[in-house]
Amino acid sequence: MKRKATISLLFIALFVVVFAICVSARTVYLEEIPQELKVQNDSFTHFVVFEEGKYFTGSGATIDGLNTNAMNADMESAGIDASKIGTVYLTRYNFPAYMGETLVTYVNLNSMKTHGYFSNVCGYIQLAGTVNKVHDMNQRVSQLRCIDFGENSQVTEIPYCFANAAGRLMSVKNFPRNLSAIKGDAFNGAAGAFRGELYLNATTIDAGAFNNAISNVTRLVFGPNTRTIGNQSICAELREIVDFYEPADHKVAITEIVFECDVSLINFPEQGSAKGAFWFEAGGNSRTEFSHLERIVLAHPNNERAYFEGAVFGDFLADGEVALFDADGSNDFVTVYHSFTIPQRIVYDNFLEDGNKIVACSKCGATTQEKVRPIFTFLGYSYKISDTNGGIECGYSIDTAMLEEYKRLLGGEIELGFVAFNVDSDSAKNVTELFVDGKLQITEKSLQVAIKEISYSKIGITVNGFNADSKDKNLAYALYITDKVV
Repeated sequence: MKRKATISLLFIALFVVVFAICVSARTVYLEEIPQELKVQNDSFTHFVVFEEGKYFTGSGATIDGLNTNAMNADMESAGIDASKIGTVYLTRYNFPAYMGETLVTYVNLNSMKTHGYFSNVCGYIQLAGTVNKVHDMNQRVSQLRCIDFGENSQVTEIPYCFANAAGRLMSVKNFPRNLSAIKGDAFNGAAGAFRGELYLNATTIDAGAFNNAISNVTRLVFGPNTRTIGNQSICAELREIVDFYEPADHKVAITEIVFECDVSLINFPEQGSAKGAFWFEAGGNSRTEFSHLERIVLAHPNNERAYFEGAVFGDFLADGEVALFDADGSNDFVTVYHSFTIPQRIVYDNFLEDGNKIVACSKCGATTQEKVRPIFTFLGYSYKISDTNGGIECGYSIDTAMLEEYKRLLGGEIELGFVAFNVDSDSAKNVTELFVDGKLQITEKSLQVAIKEISYSKIGITVNGFNADSKDKNLAYALYITDKVV
């Protein structure tokens, strides 16, 4: 019985796998355009989706064309009116990861951009994450709404004029995070393409790469590979952008810029007489100031170590380099991301009160203070009145975890104990006078009890033997702790 059940289960599992493979691709179909990819008064309602290998042409690992015959035949079979492409329908291309048994690594969009089912009617590009090379769609993207580079995209370069003038591009998904270059004008004029955080990790960002494409970005991050940021590459001139892409107050939306790269190594090349990756003023070609910018963060350890209070962005640039975010670069104040993870020591002014833990940044050595709990809590005292054997008792609780951490960071030895003394004695007026240079000075009228093994959560001291003649004496009790760094 057990053997038959095992065989049946194995057969079902195999059947499921085969079925999944069979239905992984679909023939041409209509997909409603989601609201977030529509523009104001949009006349387009659906994407015509092509995703099977038979709709594309190419050789080896390259897709470089569209198979018109297969597209027309399957649209007719599916009852899709091809004449509505460009008026009611836009096309969507889900490029397959494989052509036959060959992995696709290059999609040459340039070679298909003049096709009637692509030129200015393509609304969606979906690439497989395994693609490592693409070509441009320059000037044929007026209705493009979304580009998805695929999960964990392996694309290494965004080509020149890749989606230049894609004025209705409203979403870029899975943007590659490890690029050698983003070529000039790659997304020039794609005003709505990027929103929220834009992470750019490219060795070279050429001139105009994101000109008029960053007005809706709120957080801009430059990855560790960044070395060149070209002129007019990360900027906007809002009067050049159509109204429904502008922030409500007609200002660039960016509030934070983070440099994970070493800012001192960035090159800001000139182009003609103008020089300004982010903002510049050059007659009719001026850019809009980053009026919402609140923080410029230098996150690279080299810049963090060099940071000083009141520093501005220009202080960290190499000689001759200029980069401004508004007309007054003296306001471009910077800050840093510290990693305070290395505890150094704990300091107490009074062990019965909160102390401060000194913690160093693991990247640059700067320090900060964190409040920590007191080690001891006074539990009170009690006394017994007797003509022959009176006494006084007092006690403390110990936060043993804090005590151990204090000892560990001290890196030395401590001594804990009690002292009791007569405050009327000439040699001991108060507890502080019992200590000279950190050493306890015992007088003839003082008592010291040292506790060698400190593993208790509560400790106390009781002194008995007071008689009637002692009732007018002024006695003091104190818990003491001394430390010695070795």
